[in-house]
Amino acid sequence: MKTLMMIGDYEKAIESCENLLLICDRLCEAYLLLGEAYYRVSMTAARERRKELWDTSLAMFDKALGFLNMPKEEGVPAKKQDADIEVSNKDPVIHIRVASIHYVRAEEGGFKDTKLMHLAKEHYKRSLLLFPTAEAWRNSGICAFRLASLKKEEGAHEEEDALYQEAMECLSQANLMDETRPKINAWLTICAVELGKSTVAQQAFRQTMAKEDELDFETAMDLAQALLHFSDPKNAEVEGGFGFVRPGLYAREALIAAKAALMKKDSGEAHFIIGQCHMMLGDDKEAMGELRGAIAWFYDQPARQQVVAEVARTCAARIIDEPRMMEVVDEDLQIATERRKVEAGQ
Repeated sequence: MKTLMMIGDYEKAIESCENLLLICDRLCEAYLLLGEAYYRVSMTAARERRKELWDTSLAMFDKALGFLNMPKEEGVPAKKQDADIEVSNKDPVIHIRVASIHYVRAEEGGFKDTKLMHLAKEHYKRSLLLFPTAEAWRNSGICAFRLASLKKEEGAHEEEDALYQEAMECLSQANLMDETRPKINAWLTICAVELGKSTVAQQAFRQTMAKEDELDFETAMDLAQALLHFSDPKNAEVEGGFGFVRPGLYAREALIAAKAALMKKDSGEAHFIIGQCHMMLGDDKEAMGELRGAIAWFYDQPARQQVVAEVARTCAARIIDEPRMMEVVDEDLQIATERRKVEAGQ
């Protein structure tokens, strides 16, 4: 079974483990291997099959975690037939696997399911008790951050503050263990911004962008959106006042992060963020080019397109030496509408 796992033949490994468990269901190692094999298969499986694979993987890991690890008697070697104590289930990787399944499920639901987020955070923390890793600290911090965001939406500010503080502590621990990963520093930046720690945020941001080539698109976008949000004065009231939000506070950093995201993948949202940042920095003509690009990009999302268009109109009104800019926005919208109709076969 282990050989099959090592060569990546997970389907055969599953078959071997299941056949073995038909003979004896007291094999902790078999359940561990089954859980891992189903997890590995899920990583490349079609979307519609993942739920079943994740359910089975979780069930196998849960059975493995249910085995008691009996202490060995001093001076007495473990018997070979005592299969349920041959392999310890006190393995941080098991908890990381379980946590990651709950986290991905929460992510697919837009991080609205608090039960899934708590389960993910619990298993990341359990892995840390067994063996601390930068990855587990980081993911624990992200889980706490997501839960804090939900509490913010609910207006539960005391719980929100405690969770943001927990997130900050976890991410700081992750950074202490590994200063080289830009994803850790990116989330540390986001958390510091939420807590109003602007000096920490700017330091962590510099560390993040020192390795921007290694930053993935999603994290770069999360970073850019957070930095932009806390640079827009209209958000001051809901974010605790001007101690947290000031006009253009992180506009330059948000611009850099959004451009880093664009280096990974074209995105209407990234263009929109860049346009707003340029406006905050007083570069209205630069902003207009990005906003027009976003209008074209969102041709098949009329609701989002209208949001961009309103910002573009505000920007156009500020470009005094080019009075036709307002008309240009309407022309861009018309072109996008015609393209939408053509693709819809109308």
